[in-house]
Amino acid sequence: MEAVDAGIKFISVFTERIPRSDVCQMIEYAGQRGARIVGPNSLGMCSPGKGKLGAIGGPAEEFKKAYLEGNVAILSRSGGMLTETANLLALNGIGISTAINIGGDPVIGSTFVELLPLLEQDPQTKVIVLFCEPGTSSEERLSEWVKEVKYPKPIVAFVTGRFVDDMPGMRFGHAAVIVEGNTGSARGKMKAMREAGITVVETHDQIAPAVKKLLEE
Repeated sequence: MEAVDAGIKFISVFTERIPRSDVCQMIEYAGQRGARIVGPNSLGMCSPGKGKLGAIGGPAEEFKKAYLEGNVAILSRSGGMLTETANLLALNGIGISTAINIGGDPVIGSTFVELLPLLEQDPQTKVIVLFCEPGTSSEERLSEWVKEVKYPKPIVAFVTGRFVDDMPGMRFGHAAVIVEGNTGSARGKMKAMREAGITVVETHDQIAPAVKKLLEE
């Protein structure tokens, strides 16, 4: 709240285990004053060649190996897998325009849907990659929004943790990985995104070929 009062308009919150009521207050306060929060429980964000905020990618020398400058944006619920995805693309000669870890808590400051309009306005970003997880209905809402607005930039998505669908009542990893019936399930997310025209790959290593094909089109 002090950062918002100081006029900072883009704030990344790295802290884990913030009480949900506090998170709701933070997001509401920022929204009333025209500020945007990414997180909590976020490793940060970066635009290679321009800047890095937070622990994303680790030390500077290691960061440079995984994050090449290029034309692909990555939005990820997982911090570690954001860097893993960037590194996978780098090994295939594909660079990054912007990468953001939105955080894995049930309540977050910026969802995929809220960040996609910003990437649409970025001329450097040609393709967008989403690293998704079970839990919440964020990807389902994103799918409806993509269809509704006819989002113009191609999107590649990978949904991890499909085993969670077969273990009802269990919670895994991030606090947001809670599945009730088909709501929040990995299979449900994949189906919704495919129906919205999003390219959904079956395995993580299929991301790079799918992105390369879209960049060449």
